[in-house]
Amino acid sequence: MRDDRVVRDPAEGLTPDGMIRTGASRARVAAAFEPVLAAAIEEFDQLQAGSAELHLYGSVATGMARVGESDVDLLLVGGSECWARDLSARLSARFADVCRGVEIGPAPRSAYFGDGDEAYGNRVFLRHYCVPLAGPDALRQPAPFPGDVRAARGFNGSGFTLRSGGQAPSRAKSLGRRWLPRPAWSASVCVYGPQIVRSPPAGGSSSSRSGVAS
Repeated sequence: MRDDRVVRDPAEGLTPDGMIRTGASRARVAAAFEPVLAAAIEEFDQLQAGSAELHLYGSVATGMARVGESDVDLLLVGGSECWARDLSARLSARFADVCRGVEIGPAPRSAYFGDGDEAYGNRVFLRHYCVPLAGPDALRQPAPFPGDVRAARGFNGSGFTLRSGGQAPSRAKSLGRRWLPRPAWSASVCVYGPQIVRSPPAGGSSSSRSGVAS
C-alpha cells in the first residue's frame, strides 16, 4: 500500500443537514502538481474524444499530497483504456521527480447511469470527490448527496452492513476508481432500529430522523 493512500481529507464528513462534504477543490491543488495536470489536460484536448471527461481525485485534489511521494490520480470517463494506460506511463516517467506516479483510471459513461448501488456510488464519487479538469463535466449532479445508507452501500458494496459503531469493510472499486478508502462520513452513520443517527462533530449535538435517510 502506498503511503498517500492513507492520507485522509480533514474536510471530509457531513454538513449539519447530513450532506456529504469533502475538501476536493481545484483551489487546493499545490503548485508543484500543476505542471502534471497541465500536461494531462493538453494530451486530453488533443484526444478530441467528444463527450469524454477528465477528473482529478485523491490527495492532490484535497491539497494533502506530498511532493515526490503521492500519486496524481485521474479519472477518465468515456475515453480509451489504452490511451489512459499509455498516458499514465508517459506522464509517470516525465514527472517522476514530482509524484510517485500518474494513475489514470478509465470508466465508461454507462457506469454513472442506473438505479444500482454501484452506479449511485459512482455518481456520489464524481460529485464530491472529483475535480473536473477537461471535457463537458456533464455527468456531475449539481445538488450534493446525503451521507446516508445508500451512499455508504454504493461506496462499500452490497456486503456493507451498518451497525452500531459504524465499522464496515472497505472495498476498492475497479471501475475508474483505482483506490477508494472507506469514507469518513460512513463511520458516522449508524442504524438503531427504524432510525438513522448521525454522530455529531466534536462539541456538536446529535440529530436523527425516522425511517431511511434520503
